[in-house]
Amino acid sequence: MVSWNDTQHEEQQMNWLNQVYLSIYNDSTKHSYINYIDRDVPNWMNVYYHTHMQQLINIKHIYDKNNRFYFEKTIESIGVNLHPFLSVHFAILIIFVFFVL
Repeated sequence: MVSWNDTQHEEQQMNWLNQVYLSIYNDSTKHSYINYIDRDVPNWMNVYYHTHMQQLINIKHIYDKNNRFYFEKTIESIGVNLHPFLSVHFAILIIFVFFVL
């Protein structure tokens, strides 16, 4: 955990933090903990869902056209404006549909 109170050097501190993150990420296995999504990963849908991405998009489109189950890195519905609602429940639904059924 990293924190600071000095906002004067915030940009410099964030740059340092991002460099540390990238140096660790570049040498990592590219896996993550279950239900842990990193907000800063570029191309996050491909990174997290990879070969299952299109299947998950299709499931999202069928069962959640209005995007009621949302969290910051939710699978996007086609043509729907995202809004926060029931964030944790959507993650549980996707995991259940994908891994249990």
